Amino acid sequence: MADSNVTLKEFVKSSAILTVANVILKAMNFFLLPLYTKYLAPADIGISDSVTNLMSFIYPILVLGFDSAFSAFYFAKEDPARCHKVYRIVRRVTFVSSAFMILILILSGRISYWLFGTDAYRIAVIIAAFTVVFELWTLSDALDVRLENRMTIYGLITVVTSAVMLGSNILLVAVLKQGYISLIVSACLANFVRMVMFRAAAGRKERTLFDRELFREMIRYALPMVPMVVVGWVLTFSDRYILLYFWDESVVGLYGIAQRFANVLNIVVSSVAIAFTTFAFSNVEGDGAKEKYRMVLNYVFITLQIMVIFIATFARPIIEIMTEPAYHDAYVLVQPLMYGQLLYCISTIIRYGFAYTKKSYLNLIPTGAAAILNVVLNFILVPKYGAYAATLTTLVSYLVMTVLVEILSNKVYPCRYDIGKIFIVMAVGYVLSYVTRDMNYIVQIASFLVQAAAMFAIFRNEINAVLKIASSVLRKRIGNR
Repeated sequence: MADSNVTLKEFVKSSAILTVANVILKAMNFFLLPLYTKYLAPADIGISDSVTNLMSFIYPILVLGFDSAFSAFYFAKEDPARCHKVYRIVRRVTFVSSAFMILILILSGRISYWLFGTDAYRIAVIIAAFTVVFELWTLSDALDVRLENRMTIYGLITVVTSAVMLGSNILLVAVLKQGYISLIVSACLANFVRMVMFRAAAGRKERTLFDRELFREMIRYALPMVPMVVVGWVLTFSDRYILLYFWDESVVGLYGIAQRFANVLNIVVSSVAIAFTTFAFSNVEGDGAKEKYRMVLNYVFITLQIMVIFIATFARPIIEIMTEPAYHDAYVLVQPLMYGQLLYCISTIIRYGFAYTKKSYLNLIPTGAAAILNVVLNFILVPKYGAYAATLTTLVSYLVMTVLVEILSNKVYPCRYDIGKIFIVMAVGYVLSYVTRDMNYIVQIASFLVQAAAMFAIFRNEINAVLKIASSVLRKRIGNR
């Protein structure tokens, strides 16, 4: 049974464990980008991303929103066996839904033709489909380990599976030179290893009867999340396919490289989000919960904004150092994607208000509005202006979504987030990094340092609180030796 109450200190510790695990491997993977861009042409990355992104649409549909329901229903003080019942329900649902992937295997040739105008890439579609199956079969075990707050185990599995992916990428890309299919095969192998390890970590579960009433409650909560998944995918990935339609795989590849820099934020975000779920739901009924959530959002924003202004300001030299000349034009795409990703991260924490109040259907309104706006703007601007237009429409759409999430979440679960202050800091950072991105290094360094100093001044209370927690943990560790 998971702990009934996770403290802020435990949340910081869990986030730190997962962040370190993510940083070690994802940083290694990031710094191997020169290797990938040397052996993979932009078109190779465009093909790989197009197949992978399609599977990222199919997977959450097959989950049917039960990943969110798992977290929302897992904790119940009045029913100590609830966690086992929830686990059994989600495990059964994902095993049944994985059978749908047989249809994807049968239609693999048609899917390849629909994407690229040829069935030559059907093997890539088939391998990616098995990746989805392994991920579905892993879900209940991974969520169980996570909500039990066993973050050291979770972090260890993350490190091992990331190492498997990293090693297989190097072997397939640089040694065997397998081209576009290398990244897809590596992801499939890593997901298989991850499935095996989480199954072992979760262990045998207490056998409980299938709780039909709980299943009905969970499905009522979960099903409204499915349209949310669809519109979320449209918001996140539709621009790649519009680019593929109006331009070609090479443009999608350049966009994908820029997006990989924006995804550096996920090193922190994924770690915090995993730890935050347990922390948030176990504290929702406690004293001072809303103040804790406000502080967590500020902590996350401070960390991410520093990363964003650094990468956005120095995007050009970073891209030129990290990639081959064929990819250098991608630097202009980095800044809007970085800030769009930051807005998405902010909205992810704020929208927990919908989960606390079991009003998951409200997720659809802001995400749906942003998705529609994104598609319309892309069809208007992408044919003429290409990938840069796609990055700007992504930024605008995420801004609209975040504003709507903040408004709606506060109506059902009022929480005084410092959203105004956050938006002002972001706006100033965006303007400064845009103005200085093509200037000399001295100006860029000065701009970054001024922004960082201003951030620490504006959020000094939050930074002092984190330093006190870190100091307390360090003193305790030293005292125990």
